[in-house]
Amino acid sequence: MFKYFTIASIFMCAFTVTLQAADAPEGEVPETSSVVSFEETIAAQYNSPASNANQSFNHTSFYVGIDTQLNQFREIAREFDDGDWGGWEADYTFDHLSYALKFGQNYQLNESIIGYEFNYTLNDSTFDGEYWTDDNVVDTDYPVDNKLKNRIDLKGKYGKLIDNNLLYFVGGISFLEIDRTEYATTDDHIGENTSRTYRHNHTGYIIGFGYDMPISDKVALGIEYLHSGYDMQEVDTSELYGAGTTEEYKSGIDTINLGVKYYFN
Repeated sequence: MFKYFTIASIFMCAFTVTLQAADAPEGEVPETSSVVSFEETIAAQYNSPASNANQSFNHTSFYVGIDTQLNQFREIAREFDDGDWGGWEADYTFDHLSYALKFGQNYQLNESIIGYEFNYTLNDSTFDGEYWTDDNVVDTDYPVDNKLKNRIDLKGKYGKLIDNNLLYFVGGISFLEIDRTEYATTDDHIGENTSRTYRHNHTGYIIGFGYDMPISDKVALGIEYLHSGYDMQEVDTSELYGAGTTEEYKSGIDTINLGVKYYFN
């Protein structure tokens, strides 16, 4: 933030000197007190507590933190009968808020920063009212409810320091747990008003980038974008929809993290 004050000071001092030059009698040189004031202002800003905290902050240590997560979950599903896709599919998105606890460790590698991070997302978000469709025709007889549960991310990190702020990229593995409840509201299959809940454990990749800015000698604020994609899950739904029926699910999440980290340095 002090950089913006510096830029503003330059313009203010330049403007002041210009006015003095305009008001001075012809042939006289205006006083340079504003220039001196400008130099003193620059020195004061670069020696301010915020500036010193930023310049002295050590990113290469163990840290813990907490994030507020803005998420968009997307899932594509298809239903098969004896291995043949009959046209039934579901494609939906769900925006939700969650919180995550994290810890990690950074190391110095020449002029770069490398490290690892573990994230555990506290999640219990439910989205319902989704339906299977066939050729864009919605079938309200078979709604699907989904509840996002635990999510664990293990990430590697590579970054560079910019004025002792850390710009970094991450990649790793993600584990996601989802409870899906499907309903049959008609007796076309095994009975009217029946339901089954399936717990699915997804494994996938996670990639993204982030930016950390120190605000004291031990605390940094950060923003991060993450994208995770999960493996295809095949589920036997013959208990609900009849013999030979299966479903396939493909999921992904886009996340923006707003967080704070405490460094033990």
